[in-house]
Amino acid sequence: MFHCIPKHRCVQFYCARLLLFVIAITCIACGPRGETRSLDEVVANARELFYSNSEGKLAPEVKEELVEVAKRLDMVASNSNSSAQNAADIARYLDQLIAKAGYTSRPALGELFNQWTALANAPEGTIYKPSERLLAARTFFALGSELEGVRFSLEEREKKL
Repeated sequence: MFHCIPKHRCVQFYCARLLLFVIAITCIACGPRGETRSLDEVVANARELFYSNSEGKLAPEVKEELVEVAKRLDMVASNSNSSAQNAADIARYLDQLIAKAGYTSRPALGELFNQWTALANAPEGTIYKPSERLLAARTFFALGSELEGVRFSLEEREKKL
């Protein structure tokens, strides 16, 4: 009977060490790995992409539409009070830009148009501001990506063909 006591303590000690090892590995493996960015960083990166690509040759009406949508997106991204009218204006400008966008950008811009339209029709007080800022960042990113490629000049290119 006395021989079982040391073996029992040995098993308890082994199980305790194993449990601590499993907990330590779980904590290390589930921690952040540096890939998460704050909302402010996401917005800043998207704005930088948009503004770095917005310089250059653009059709005058496209440049005017981009300036107007950028003003309204900046208001949303800066966390100031934005209104349903602001969201409606962004949706209207996106709708105008979709026809001039490249074929691969149109679905993304169309989805953003739908989301801004939904925000414009949402009751006051039901919009979560960080979600609205993230939508502004996504819009800046989509517009910036289009400016890297076709630059909203698809209609002009099709007329030349």
